[in-house]
Amino acid sequence: MQAAIFRRTGEPADVIEIQFIPTNAPPAEASSSFAQVAQSPAKGMVRVRMEAAPINPSDLMTIRGRYTRQPPLPARIGYEGAGIVSAANAGLYGRWLVGKRVAVLPADGGTWAEELELPAKNVIPVGAKLNSLEAASFFVNPATAWLLTNQILSIPQGGWIVQSAAASAVGQMVCALGKHYGFRTMNLVRSASAIEIVKRAGGDAVIVTDDAGQWKEELQQQLPGGRIRYAIDPVGGELAATLVSMLGESGQIVLYGTLSHEPMSFSPRSLMTYGASVRGFWLGAEMARMNLWKKLSLVKTIRYLQERKILRTEVRLQFPIDEVHQAVVAAEAPQKSGKIYLVF
Repeated sequence: MQAAIFRRTGEPADVIEIQFIPTNAPPAEASSSFAQVAQSPAKGMVRVRMEAAPINPSDLMTIRGRYTRQPPLPARIGYEGAGIVSAANAGLYGRWLVGKRVAVLPADGGTWAEELELPAKNVIPVGAKLNSLEAASFFVNPATAWLLTNQILSIPQGGWIVQSAAASAVGQMVCALGKHYGFRTMNLVRSASAIEIVKRAGGDAVIVTDDAGQWKEELQQQLPGGRIRYAIDPVGGELAATLVSMLGESGQIVLYGTLSHEPMSFSPRSLMTYGASVRGFWLGAEMARMNLWKKLSLVKTIRYLQERKILRTEVRLQFPIDEVHQAVVAAEAPQKSGKIYLVF
């Protein structure tokens, strides 16, 4: 089979390689870095014939060496995807999974491959109503958007949330959740070309941040009381620091990304004066803190929202695995809406 790997960190298009891994070699002949797929999965494991995998910012940050948790090199790539369980060695549950389409969430990556072996607990049956592309983006972005708005911040009906990078996949999902649950979204985007994307997703108001700082005054004018009660930011740097300075009484901002790769700088009095707070969010750590029942409830909620098309991931382009270099370049095209997928 073919799998995408990287042996050193750097620009994705420069360092990604395609490795050919025999699917029937004896395990003893496998290298320590890339265990070849044995004829029968190891105990507690399932084998998935991959159908699709999205290219997410977390994948590209890992390749560049900038992600929260870096794998030992060489490493396989991809934290999310979907496929059909082709074999299992995980008791009754494993046998029940065989032949079913599952969302795949390997802790150490590896979805950018034609086959993947991983613990049975790291796959989620998605049912027959989702196609392979929908299943491939079943969890990471939807779970992030839902947890941020409904659990971390618990935005009430009628409440306003300010979000940056609003044209991103998570940003569009936050807009859709606002329409569904009754909260309102104030959306920050980098250029006017993204306004229609956000409006189409259900955003209530859109502000362009490329006007040399005037966007702050526009945001103050549109917000009730001129201060932020709820905000989320995946950018960091100067933009996030500006949002912190605008927090109002008991205002909260959640940081869930570092797209700018820049540190934040703000006065502690931005928090002290209004009793405001800043906190971080990383989906992997959040899931690790959840008990089994909370995880099952979250999966059930996401499945409900996706099956009813409340949460949707727009598909922009699809690439076969041997065109992965073109795919990663396309994934970072500025102001392009929709997700890039590798398909197998």
